[in-house]
Amino acid sequence: MLKKGTIKKVARVSANNPMVGTWEQERSSRKRTTVVYTISIKQGKFVVSANDDAWGVRFKISRVKWDGSSLSFTSFYPRSQHTANVVFRVRSKRKLNCNVSGTYFDGELFSSMQVWTRKRGS
Repeated sequence: MLKKGTIKKVARVSANNPMVGTWEQERSSRKRTTVVYTISIKQGKFVVSANDDAWGVRFKISRVKWDGSSLSFTSFYPRSQHTANVVFRVRSKRKLNCNVSGTYFDGELFSSMQVWTRKRGS
């Protein structure tokens, strides 16, 4: 716990961080999404973008946070007004564990554990 007046320093992220790249949900998943996330580094910080490849719709990404072991952010899909909280953790060199949770527009809660793989060529 930080003392009052203490500034918490966040280490800059290296451009060769294993999360950097373009990611898609593992092909063996039964309910596979067509969303593709691209994670990059700009000025030592993570930058996340997302696109629905099936519909060509770009997501709005906000609240990007790195705690040293997991990358979390909020994604908003304008087409359906759907918001999700996403947390990525490195599983291996070419795979990430992903926890997605949120509330559908009708109020139904959802949560899913997924595996994402690095897209070829990224």
